[in-house]
Amino acid sequence: SLLAYLDRAPKSKPSSQPITAYVLSGAGEEFAGYAIEEVDIQGEAKSVATVVVVGRDEPSLEKIVAGLETSVAGLVADEEERAEKKAAEE
Repeated sequence: SLLAYLDRAPKSKPSSQPITAYVLSGAGEEFAGYAIEEVDIQGEAKSVATVVVVGRDEPSLEKIVAGLETSVAGLVADEEERAEKKAAEE
């Protein structure tokens, strides 16, 4: 279960990531996906991610973790690309 996974997770201080996860069980269909979008926060472009996992029964922990990990990779790549563009403009 998700709680058991979180109990086993390392107790180190995690890096903060702007990710919202929506997890729903008991739905009529199975679905898993993620989206990364760019938003304007106080005049600065930032990337945020959303992970959605829906299951007929309890959603798969592997799908939730995969969505979070994929989102983190995408957010890091966006920040690196933004930093490279900013350095090239200067």
